[in-house]
Amino acid sequence: MDVAMSMMIDRMIINLGLFEARKPLQKTEVAPASISRILGKVFRALFLGSLVAVVAHASPPRSFPPRPDYYVLDEAKVLDGRATHAIESLLTEHDRLTNEQVMVAIFKNANNTSPQRHAPSQAPNPEKEWSHRLFSEWKIGKRHYNEGILFTIFLDSGHAFLEVGYGLESKFLETQASEILDQTAIKHLRHRDAKAAAIWGAYRILEVLTSPLIQNGKALEILRQDGIPTQFAALNQSTDEFYEHTALKSGAWLALFFLGISLLSFVFYQILSREAHFTPKGWSLDYPWSRRNCFHKQRPHNQSTYNQSSPIVEAIRVAEESSSGQIRVHLSKKWMDKAPLCRARQLFRQYKIAETPFRNSVLIYVNLRQRKFAILGDTGMSQAVGPQYWRKIELELTDNLRSTQNERAIALTVASVGQALKTYFPSKRYAQ
Repeated sequence: MDVAMSMMIDRMIINLGLFEARKPLQKTEVAPASISRILGKVFRALFLGSLVAVVAHASPPRSFPPRPDYYVLDEAKVLDGRATHAIESLLTEHDRLTNEQVMVAIFKNANNTSPQRHAPSQAPNPEKEWSHRLFSEWKIGKRHYNEGILFTIFLDSGHAFLEVGYGLESKFLETQASEILDQTAIKHLRHRDAKAAAIWGAYRILEVLTSPLIQNGKALEILRQDGIPTQFAALNQSTDEFYEHTALKSGAWLALFFLGISLLSFVFYQILSREAHFTPKGWSLDYPWSRRNCFHKQRPHNQSTYNQSSPIVEAIRVAEESSSGQIRVHLSKKWMDKAPLCRARQLFRQYKIAETPFRNSVLIYVNLRQRKFAILGDTGMSQAVGPQYWRKIELELTDNLRSTQNERAIALTVASVGQALKTYFPSKRYAQ
């Protein structure tokens, strides 16, 4: 081949005019070559170089994959060890009992497995052509009997084919082959389950061949021993229904997973969303699950749970001793909460802060995480001090929160409100 190719290239070179017949040397002046002649030679040289490179690098036709020893070829690497062993056991035992050879071959596509690179583009159905050639190459079936079947699967296209030897054409009809491909193999491939397509395609082939393994139930036993689920063994089992049911189960588990994550997030949020309520007796943590906000009922505080070590508690105690008014402070660390004024009104009703003789109660609500607050005074206090006073207190609390520690800043504001209560609503001791 190399000699013939060399002769062909030499002949082409001569025809292209790159080699000229040698002439005897003469002492004559050489005429200057024209530019067009030089460019023509350059182009011809480039064409020749390209042709030589193509011929030199052209790869030889690819050979067929070798015939497997145990009836299964998995070039696409979709079968695990158990699935491969299960199919091999089924087909090997069937061959031993009946002398009928059934082989399974799984490929990624026909382009990467074609014996000639131009075959896929020339053949009307390259996958079918590949299956037919592979069946002939492997010589499946005993000599002079030709009782063999090749079951091929192509992953990329989702197609499957059956090649049947003439020795089995009488018992393996074309309609039965089409039914196996359409009702079993193609349906599994449509759901991206090539392993199930290979296993149950081989199982259906043995059913059509009336294999002794099917009749005595040993086929299912072999599958179970290798851990293969046998839900598709019954002919009335709908493949689409199974995958739909599996998808529903997966969706249900996914929904439960997200629901669990949501519940955990909610519990975590509620734990971190603790609130503190301050009175003259002390302060206590107020968790969401220990409140009765939905019924607007007062939470029965246990005095033993109060903590009195706080400057806010001390400021409230001093303010209420010198006046007949009432001051309450409520601190929150919620990420998501109502508007401060709405939340303050809700707390006003929840803790019954408005139940004072002169309607001179004041609630200071501060959300430390959102850096927002609301100061809500009862009707008696608001009429006494006027709207300008509340604006002044808001600015004072804003400056205090920016300049000092939160608890200290709120205590200073409580002291300022206490001075106003002492001025307009003094206690009996200070009034005398």
